[in-house]
Amino acid sequence: MLTPGGVNQDELVTILKALRNRAFDTAGLAVGGTTSRVQVANTVAFTINGTLYSKVAENNISVGTLTALTAGQTCRIRVEISSAGTVTFVQGKAVTGGRGTGPTPLRTASRCTLGFIDVAGAFTFGTTSFAAETFTNGDPDLAPDTGSPKDTGLEA
Repeated sequence: MLTPGGVNQDELVTILKALRNRAFDTAGLAVGGTTSRVQVANTVAFTINGTLYSKVAENNISVGTLTALTAGQTCRIRVEISSAGTVTFVQGKAVTGGRGTGPTPLRTASRCTLGFIDVAGAFTFGTTSFAAETFTNGDPDLAPDTGSPKDTGLEA
């Protein structure tokens, strides 16, 4: 974004960090064969700290022990991958509001973002089906600003 004083430096840093750890293919994030789990439906080429890696499709990935939501709550989950090909999940802050209103959690150092999942309503991770949830492929730090909550892109 251009401002009267020039380029917004925070946004430039965000973009540069996202480009260093980025996917070159669409992951195909979706509900897993077991609906309380997630899948990466496509093979994905990605870089972490400038080194190229590849991940083959994987089904029934456990989201681990994220904090359950109650009725009326929503959150965004960042889906990331490590250089070893391990898919991990970072839960954003739970807020009251409609699906897609939760803030995007910060990116994790030395991981590549594959996309995010917007979860809403009473939801217990590992038990509740992802069938009604919204999966978005791609890094929100590299996506056009659509007015949805975004993070600063700063790594933890």
